[in-house]
Amino acid sequence: VSFIRPRLILVFCALSALACARAQAPAGAEQSILAAKGDSVHVRLYSAVTAQPIASTDFELTSDNGLRCIKAPCPADGKSWKGKSDAKGELVIPHSALNTTASITSASYRGDLAGDATPATSGGWTLELFPETGAEPAPHPLKLINATTHQPLANVTLRIEARNSGGLPNMMSLTSNALGYIFVPADFVALGAETSWVVVPGYRDAHVDFAWARRKTFLDKR
Repeated sequence: VSFIRPRLILVFCALSALACARAQAPAGAEQSILAAKGDSVHVRLYSAVTAQPIASTDFELTSDNGLRCIKAPCPADGKSWKGKSDAKGELVIPHSALNTTASITSASYRGDLAGDATPATSGGWTLELFPETGAEPAPHPLKLINATTHQPLANVTLRIEARNSGGLPNMMSLTSNALGYIFVPADFVALGAETSWVVVPGYRDAHVDFAWARRKTFLDKR
């Protein structure tokens, strides 16, 4: 089997999403749905944009072992499963449908079940999905999280600053939604993709890694 080899970190992430999450988040901040007990997992699905449950919607889950090949044979152990969320946005997924990578899609939404599902305080799991708009370039979503409590910073007014050398920083004000998400316009990301910081009252300024696919930024209290 001949493997695609972009950068070592990308291959490592493709083969082990959980390991990549641990490498970029505070210890204890991540738990994997892949390690959940039982024959099935209960997942409540939310729109990351509206913060509302995605109810009565048909979904398809596709999963495999993370193996990527240039030519066959490629023993990826691919699986597919279909289901429909209930009136509260909950989907009951058989554990046998999960694998190292697992993505979930509908006609309007998409999400990384294996990488982004988090335990719910009331039991089960939650997953925030992003709209399939097809618009390019799309705003970059960031979820702001208290690094100590691991709770989202919901409904908080903040600033994003692109601190380029040789002048005043470019900045814009945003307000996080009920799930702690902000959506940074693509043209602002282009101003300082590697020099952007998020400034939240009561928290230490945090560098924003727009290249990190997991979309989470952890902030420490002052």
